[in-house]
Amino acid sequence: MKILITGAAGFIGFSFAEYLLKKNNKFKVHGIDNLDDYYSVKLKKKRLHVLKNYKNFSFKKIDITDKKKYKNILNLISLTKFFILLLKQV
Repeated sequence: MKILITGAAGFIGFSFAEYLLKKNNKFKVHGIDNLDDYYSVKLKKKRLHVLKNYKNFSFKKIDITDKKKYKNILNLISLTKFFILLLKQV
């Protein structure tokens, strides 16, 4: 199963990605995040470092408001599931 998680470096996205990766090594989890500075970028990078230890995890730094890049990543992987787990108070 191929899964895309947006907001993968945030608390919820990271926690969900790690849960999936621990639960089943047949899941291929693709994470995307823009790594903005809404809160600690250092913390977000630490979370990604943990996820990158799983061979079935990949990450791309993409802002989903960049429609061209976002569309390209969606076209590159044929997804089974798609989870939008980003939250930012504006």
